[in-house]
Amino acid sequence: MPARYPRGTGKGKPALERFKPFFCYVQTEGEVLTIVKQTGSQRPAGRLWDDDNSRRMIFLGSLALGSEDEVRAYGDDPQRDMAGVFERIAPFVWRLVIPWPRDGSKLQVFELTPVAEQPK
Repeated sequence: MPARYPRGTGKGKPALERFKPFFCYVQTEGEVLTIVKQTGSQRPAGRLWDDDNSRRMIFLGSLALGSEDEVRAYGDDPQRDMAGVFERIAPFVWRLVIPWPRDGSKLQVFELTPVAEQPK
């Protein structure tokens, strides 16, 4: 269950929700980087593209829902398309920020850190 913080939008939603950690992976295929959120009911996945700033990349992806196994490619379904910024914020710490995701929130922020064990 997410932690809920006060002083929301006045529409019954809190200003901030914090969820338990989820798992993701980053994969390389040649020079192409792919990031996939593996767990949770809404799982963004997409490609990371170079930016002018060496500490960040541009994320273009899509959203898998519920028990769907495959994520649609960016552009296949505009209702699920997502764009954001993936940036290194500290040694072994990265952040993916997606403004105006399709879940009705204004901003999603994912903090990524390496872990020893991934789910199977």
